[in-house]
Amino acid sequence: KTQRHSEKLVIPFTLKKVMVEEWEIISQCKMVPVLPSTVTIREALDKYLASKLEVIAIKPAADENSENATPSKEENEEYKKKESEWKNMCDGIAIFFNQALPSRLLYRQEEAQYALIDADPDLSLIPKSELYGCEHLLRLFVHLPALLAENLTDTESRPILSKLGDLIRFLQKHQSTLFTQAYRKPNEDEIRENVRRLRKLEQKKRKHMAADSAAAISKKQATDLEEKKKKHMAVGSTAAIAKKQATDET
Repeated sequence: KTQRHSEKLVIPFTLKKVMVEEWEIISQCKMVPVLPSTVTIREALDKYLASKLEVIAIKPAADENSENATPSKEENEEYKKKESEWKNMCDGIAIFFNQALPSRLLYRQEEAQYALIDADPDLSLIPKSELYGCEHLLRLFVHLPALLAENLTDTESRPILSKLGDLIRFLQKHQSTLFTQAYRKPNEDEIRENVRRLRKLEQKKRKHMAADSAAAISKKQATDLEEKKKKHMAVGSTAAIAKKQATDET
């Protein structure tokens, strides 16, 4: 089976290692990230955008008049087009992250922290890409190929994945300065919220179990009733046959 292009977003081993280590800290050591992160996703995206704009910047011709040289109209238009493409990509990733974080990207141990942030009248207004670090951005990259495949064709997703691959290489190149997430033990409010959420989850499970049990009992009762009807019909048929035989003999 040919692999779809949308499945070919490669995360280097060194960044996969970051993800594994973070999972161990959060899931095994029961810690949460310190927010806002030392380097947020938005800051990392801004640094990446600056690096791309520097590459595509219009350079004057290297001659004696280079100091006075000005880009042509076509060069300016081409630059603005590329600038818009890279800027839209970075903004799109930030928006995608903000939307996907609560439903797809958080570990269970982080949900209480997020819930308290989301309930805070001031913090809730801050885009989550301006709070969380690049470690969480890597989680988005794991889900993005499937998300793109659900909404775009391979032809449409190819240029997006190409740019995402370039961003991943940038993150790897600057890993020592971009991946600086600190962690801490949950505070009392987060512990209480976590307990509340666990209790709510347990109640939900019990309701599902009760509903499943009731459905199973109803199904068994219906089956028993059907069997009882069949037995009555069989007895009735036997009696009718015996009665007919007795009549015939008479």
